[in-house]
Order: sequence, then C-alpha cells, then structure tokens
Amino acid sequence: MKKTYAVFGKPVLHSKSPQLFRSMIRNHDHYTRILPQSAEDILRIVKLVNITGASITSPYKLLLLPLLDDLTPSARAVGAVNCIRYEKGGIYGHNTDFMGVIGALEQAGVILCGAKILVLGAGGAARAAVYGLKKAGSEVYVCNRTQSKAEELAATFGANFIDWENPKTMPFFDAVVSTLLPEAIPPFAGRLTYGKLLDAVYKPSKMSEFSRSRGVTIIRGDRWLIFQGLAAADFYVNKDTSLSHLQTKKLKTGIQQFSVPAGRGNGAPDRRIDKSLQHQMRASAGMNIAPPLIKRLEEALSHGLHQENLRILVLNEKTTTSEFNKPYDLVVSGFGLSEEAVKMIIDEENHLAFGG
Repeated sequence: MKKTYAVFGKPVLHSKSPQLFRSMIRNHDHYTRILPQSAEDILRIVKLVNITGASITSPYKLLLLPLLDDLTPSARAVGAVNCIRYEKGGIYGHNTDFMGVIGALEQAGVILCGAKILVLGAGGAARAAVYGLKKAGSEVYVCNRTQSKAEELAATFGANFIDWENPKTMPFFDAVVSTLLPEAIPPFAGRLTYGKLLDAVYKPSKMSEFSRSRGVTIIRGDRWLIFQGLAAADFYVNKDTSLSHLQTKKLKTGIQQFSVPAGRGNGAPDRRIDKSLQHQMRASAGMNIAPPLIKRLEEALSHGLHQENLRILVLNEKTTTSEFNKPYDLVVSGFGLSEEAVKMIIDEENHLAFGG
C-alpha cells in the first residue's frame, strides 16, 4: 500500500527534508512539503489525505504539542515535537532534534561527557539541544537575546545562564550550538573562545562567518538534519523510538529500503524503548553511524530544487486523494483562501527559497 510522508512548516519550500527522507522510504511511497495555515490545519490535512508520518518544523514545533493525542517522553521533556505519526485515528508526537545535536557533535569528534557547550537561542531547537546535551553529560550554558527565555530554559534543565548583554567571565567552550536566525550574533562574540560551532541553519549565517574567520571548525546544519532525520524515520516509518535500525548490518553497508512492521498496541508511541534510549544516552547508544550511510545521505541533500520545474498543489475541498498522491514539491493549504491569497503565499515561498 502506498504511503505518504511530509514536512510541515512555514516557510517550507526551502526544506531539505524531502531529499533526505526520499532516500529512506520505499520507492512507491512519496514525501512532500506542506504549508499549512495553522497547527490545527496540520491535523486536518494529516487526516484528510492520510499522511502516515511527518516532520514538523518552525513555527509549529511548540504550537502542535498540546493538540496531539499522545507524546513520547522525549517530546514531553523538550516541550516540542519535530515529528508525528498518524495511526489508527490518532496523531502521536516525538522529538528527535536532541539526537541530531548529539550525533552531529559526536561525529565531529566532540566528547560530550564533561564537555562545556554553549547553546545560543531559547526556542524549540535550543530546548532539544540543552535536553540532549545534559543527557549526554555535558556542562551546558544557555544564552538568548530575550533574557527571561534563556533563564527559563536553563532552569528547566539545570543548565547555566549567560546574559546576552552583560556576560560575566566565560570558560573555553568545546562547542557552541547556535539556533539563532542567520542574521543574529551575540554582542559578546569577540570574547568567545570555542573549538567548534554547530549551526542549525542551512543558509550562511553571521555566526558561521564569524567563526570561520577565527579558524573555528563549522559543523553544518545538514548534519543535525541527518541525525534527527534518521531517528524521525525510525519513529514514523518504523514505528520505533530507538535507533535500533542503525545498528543493523543492512544499514551499516548503505541505505536500504525501510520496512514497516505491524503497529504496537493501540498505536501509541512505545515509551519503554524511549526511556531505555534515555538511560543509555550517556554512552550515546546508537549514535555511532557508519560513514557510508552518512555519505549517502549527504549526497541526497546536495540535490536541490529548480524553480522553473516546481510542481505545486493547492489543497482545498475539491482535492481528491488520487490527485494528492502524485509527486509534488510543494503543497499549499488553500482552504477558505482566495486565489489571490494563495498566489501571494506561493510567491513568498519562492522568494524565501530562491531569493530574487
């Protein structure tokens, strides 16, 4: 049976998730980008066109949380979801962003247990980073332009707080994890000393440019995407919250087609496996992924969109299931919107993805 997967976000046309996940799903299944009107609209679309699983990106990681039928312990702890699964009438949420942070840093040679890590930002991605790094045994510091958000995040996970405007003496950081917007950089950047920068954004950023000018090793955002994506696929393709599939012989020799086993119980996420993963996090269980697999995924991410060949579908009351099942680069939720409004949305997506 053909299955549909997607990434929801706003904007979303820039997302590299389709390139990544198309390498991890069966050939006859498909993966697309969907731009919803709201978090509630995501639920409607998932059920309307029977989307098996989806990745969730900004601004819906926090907004979607209270609307779901159930959550894994990781999603509850982080307070955000970055992937969902639709099964037996229920929509379930999980968070794998913390695995993306851990995997990217470990692959770059950072020994996380005992490491001093600075996390810049205080949104959903930053929360996941702090949660995962604390689980891995790191000494974590949090800094954000809005002081109250940074203080709240630090207090939630037992991390240290650094004032954006008036930082005190800072240690040498083994790594800085930046979840800031591309144009943002802390005013105290010149005082920072650190070995590596993990930048969550795909596009060139001020933080990356500054770090590169100082000879700091840059860990690209696509590494974060790869590691969190592998874990997300485990959740909504394999219905698992562990990284067990990465330890199989098949996937250590290259990307193979995923198989979808029967669902567990009433379709709720398997909490026992997720808790087991948390207990093993200090040893970073399952994060030692074979280089050939990473290389194949990096190659998949290198294939970009071409503006002149975009395939776009506008979802409305007249959309049929068979029509949706065709491959599209972008699906726009147009329920209740005029043609002019939809055109403006598509134009904005094009501008953000391609510029001009």
